[in-house]
Amino acid sequence: MWAIIVVSFITVNVVVWILEHRINDGFRGSLTRQLITILWFSFSTLTFSHKENTHLIWLFVVLILTSSYTASLTSILTVQQLSSPI
Repeated sequence: MWAIIVVSFITVNVVVWILEHRINDGFRGSLTRQLITILWFSFSTLTFSHKENTHLIWLFVVLILTSSYTASLTSILTVQQLSSPI
């Protein structure tokens, strides 16, 4: 699940990079700088509002992702501690 989320965000941001590369100077430079820009843009999409109004839907998306991560981590840690004497 987490791999799919990461891949989807990186895919969307690669598409944004392709569209913005010709126009926006922030998406230009060396290959390393461009990869860092794509990864940073991917991370900041989830966590920052980019000085714009935060839409309620993004808050719900972050809430669902955080809850899902917490539930899966709790499940993994709980299942490891369960043991049957039989």
